[in-house]
Amino acid sequence: MISPDWYAAHQRGFEHYKKARYNQAIEAFTEAIGVDREAPRSYIARALCYRRLDQLDAARRDEQTAEELGGTERSLWDLVVNRSRSRWHFDFSDPAWIEADPISRKAVLLCTLNAQILNGGLFQWIANGYGEWIGDVIEAANDVDTKASREVAAMLEEVSYHLADFNVARLWQGEATVEDDLEDNDQDMGQLFACEDRYYSMQSQFVEDVEAWLEIRLNTRWR
Repeated sequence: MISPDWYAAHQRGFEHYKKARYNQAIEAFTEAIGVDREAPRSYIARALCYRRLDQLDAARRDEQTAEELGGTERSLWDLVVNRSRSRWHFDFSDPAWIEADPISRKAVLLCTLNAQILNGGLFQWIANGYGEWIGDVIEAANDVDTKASREVAAMLEEVSYHLADFNVARLWQGEATVEDDLEDNDQDMGQLFACEDRYYSMQSQFVEDVEAWLEIRLNTRWR
């Protein structure tokens, strides 16, 4: 999870940077990196300071390190997901993750839903096995507790109903594909396509709501 010490040092560096105090900013970003060496955002910020001071070799080293760590995070949600990838390896069945870091687990579940649907549709999310955790995703969406997130939860409840008509156990074990079930489940397929369309209609607001929810739950303001 995000360290308060990292966040405080990083924000201090950001304030120095805004006032063109680049050496002080470098000190603060270096302190942040000392707390969390896997935070690409601090490397990128420090690289900007180095470039302002024409220290180009140092800037390039930080930019390369940031790239190796996955690049800059565009949001707090990105940051939480990156930390979870390195710490928990996205093993949703890990009881330690469930017990010790439930907020990041919910953030990753919701991020995975969003990314899979946008990149390949609802059926990609199902075919890749994430439907196995649909109950947890519904809980996470309800926990966000906005109009859009509750609509996403309701949509997933409907998806859960239609999944009952698919042999999802064989699907998730790699013994079948989504296409294997298409001919026998035309009605369910149509309903799942309709659910996918519902998600697209509220996706933008849902993403905004999840990001705001994370800021509140983690007591961290993102810039």
